[in-house]
This record gives sequence, C-alpha cells and structure tokens, in this order.
Amino acid sequence: MHKVEGHTNLRKTNGGAVVNVSSADYDKYIRQKQMIQDEKSRISALEKDVSDIKGMLKQLLDKI
Repeated sequence: MHKVEGHTNLRKTNGGAVVNVSSADYDKYIRQKQMIQDEKSRISALEKDVSDIKGMLKQLLDKI
C-alpha cells in the first residue's frame, strides 16, 4: 500500500482502493453504525407499541 498524499491515515492499494488505516476512525464508525441500528430498533418498537395502542382503542370503541 502507498500513502495518499496529504492524508496521514489513508493508503492506496495496488488495486486502486483507498483505505483508512486509523483504528480510531474505525472505532468511531462502528459506534455510529451501532447507534443507527439502536435507533432503528427503538423506532420499530415504538411503531409496534403505537399499533398495539391503536388496536386497543378500536376494541374499546367497538364495545361502546
């Protein structure tokens, strides 16, 4: 791999790919990816809860 001019953490492979070799940047990426996944899971759970509440309200209204 060859250094990319002007960038200390970037290397260019023989195939032309540019690779970030900073473990701190990689760790930051993994944390961000996990946060996004956690948010998606939270939103999914909230959507299910809202759907459940909506169903319960419909059942209550049907009894009235």
